Amino acid sequence: MDSINFSGWIENDYNPFIIFSSDGYIEYINKTAEMMMGYIDKKEFFDLAMAYAPTSFGYKTSFLNLSFGKSNFFSITVGYEDEDSIGIKLYQNPGEKSNRKSNILNYEMTNIYLLLELNMTIAKTQSEAEYKQEFDPSFPEFKISQNKFSTVLRKVYENFYNSKKVVTTLSLKTGEYIKIDEKKYQIIQLTVVGDSFEKVNLKIIEEIALEINININSVEEKKIVIDIPMIT
Repeated sequence: MDSINFSGWIENDYNPFIIFSSDGYIEYINKTAEMMMGYIDKKEFFDLAMAYAPTSFGYKTSFLNLSFGKSNFFSITVGYEDEDSIGIKLYQNPGEKSNRKSNILNYEMTNIYLLLELNMTIAKTQSEAEYKQEFDPSFPEFKISQNKFSTVLRKVYENFYNSKKVVTTLSLKTGEYIKIDEKKYQIIQLTVVGDSFEKVNLKIIEEIALEINININSVEEKKIVIDIPMIT
C-alpha cells in the first residue's frame, strides 16, 4: 500500500494546528490557525505549548477550557519528537458557536439580498472586477445591524479590488448554530472568492463582526467565509 499524504487533512482541519521552532518561530500553520493569528499573538500559542508540553519526547493531551476571541476549546495536544520543533493542536467545541452578547434588540429587519447588492454596487465603483453572485433565493428577512454589517462587507470587498472576478455565495449552513442569550439561531454562510487577495483590514473586520454576533469563519488565500446568525 502506498504511503498516504495527510497534509490536506491537516491544512483544512477545523482545529488550529501550529508547529514552532524551539525559539518560537512558526515553521508550519494550518488555515484555521492562520486565521486566528489575525487577532491573537503567536506568543500566546507558543507559551501555551511550552506550558503543556510533555516532560519527554512524545505527545500529551490536556483537557481544559480555553477561549481565544470568538473560539472556545476543550482540549489541546502538544508534542515534540526532537529538540528543534514543538507542535500544538487545539480542539474546538463543535456544533454551537459561543453564546454572544445581547444587542439584537437594536437590529433591523433586513433583506439580505438587497443589502449585498448595495455593497457590491459600492465595490464596483472602486474596482474593475466582475462581481458575480450565487445565492440561495429562499432566505426570509431577518434581523441584523445593517450599518455595521455593511461596513464589514465593504472592508471584505476591499481585499478583492485587484481581482478580475469576485464571486459572492450565500447558503444555509447545516448542523451548526450560533447562540445568543441562550437561544440558538441557524447560520447563513457568506463566502467571497476572488483571484487576487490583498489581506487588508482583517483585524477591523474581525472586531466589527464580533460586535454584531457575526463569525469570521475562515480567511484563506483568496477567500473569506462569514457565518451570519439568522435572527428572525
